[in-house]
Amino acid sequence: MRSWKTSVAGILAILAAIVGVLQTGLGEAGWSAVDWNVALAAISVGVGMLFARDNDKNSEAVGANT
Repeated sequence: MRSWKTSVAGILAILAAIVGVLQTGLGEAGWSAVDWNVALAAISVGVGMLFARDNDKNSEAVGANT
């Protein structure tokens, strides 16, 4: 991974969203209690973090086309 810090943050955000959905959906309240807006927002942030670049990396270090 070229930008491992942001990639790890992205993976953790996605996993947290999935775990939250599963905990709520499989709990007593059921799937109707899942806040899908929050889940989709967290997954979107996670995907964005996967494509982001660490602050200490320049374009040449990560092979970005300029």
